[in-house]
Amino acid sequence: MKSKILSFCALAAVYMLQSCKHEVEMINPEISSGESALSLSPVAGYGTFYITNNSSTKCMEVNGAGNLLYDGNGVQQYTYFGSGQATNANQKWIIIQQGTGAITSNTQFKFMDVASGKYLEVPLASTSPGVGLWQDRANTNNAQKWYIRTSGTGSYKFINVNSGLAVTNPGASTANGTQLTQDNFVAGNTAQQWTLHSLTAEAYRDDDVVNFFHRPNVTNTTVAFDEGKSIPLTNGANNGKVL
Repeated sequence: MKSKILSFCALAAVYMLQSCKHEVEMINPEISSGESALSLSPVAGYGTFYITNNSSTKCMEVNGAGNLLYDGNGVQQYTYFGSGQATNANQKWIIIQQGTGAITSNTQFKFMDVASGKYLEVPLASTSPGVGLWQDRANTNNAQKWYIRTSGTGSYKFINVNSGLAVTNPGASTANGTQLTQDNFVAGNTAQQWTLHSLTAEAYRDDDVVNFFHRPNVTNTTVAFDEGKSIPLTNGANNGKVL
């Protein structure tokens, strides 16, 4: 009986956490010249992608040489090896619309890494050009929110809501392991242009759920989990829901 109660509570917690993921504050900043709505964008409210830089053709990933679950692990570019489900999940991202409604240039998104369940973020909410990007657990800081705006045919730029700066491959590097930064956007700079490649949704590490069960210094209860996964559903009436 005890195990059944614990299982029910765990499922209830997952449901509550998933239900709360899209409740964030919306901001309506001024649009810069040349920016347009995502009229032909593959981005919807929720989708899985690998993301390549137009100058290097390498993909955005969480540094796989370090601890993938570490808050503050760097985000870099690397040759894409993630084809096929459950392979190189650190090279795959779930893009999540913040709030609801039609997607425009003012729509905010978060980028969640499939391997870690953590989010692309500008460290310490910096507004300085050249700062290297990292991953962090979910928070409400605008440093973790991004605008996705068109930048040439089939290309996009990612503008941080807090700093107004764009995700950049510094120096248009072609080297694996180059940490991505934020910088002032320059029209036509392919180092700041990105291509989104749609992927089939797959199970991902759900950092929100894992952290819910982190209960240190409590006797006879859960102390920590190494892993907790959520599975996007697609069939019938369950389409768009998460188990």
